[in-house]
Amino acid sequence: MCKDGIDPKQIVEDKGLIQITDPDIIIPIIDKIIANNKENVEKYKNGNNKLFGFFVGQVLKATSGKANPQIVNKLVKDRLS
Repeated sequence: MCKDGIDPKQIVEDKGLIQITDPDIIIPIIDKIIANNKENVEKYKNGNNKLFGFFVGQVLKATSGKANPQIVNKLVKDRLS
């Protein structure tokens, strides 16, 4: 960046490092994970709160870690409620 004078935003875009914050992109991913893990959804709803981390982790894995974790936490909680 300093050597080449390239704009930091351009570097982030070129390297695919932009964080996903748009719920319209994240929600379908969450819905797919929930649909594919119905047994874990039931366990979670029956009090196994440790599974919350499983769902968040699956979303982050599906987005290669690009989804904003705070937004993912909120959206997963909303979708599982």
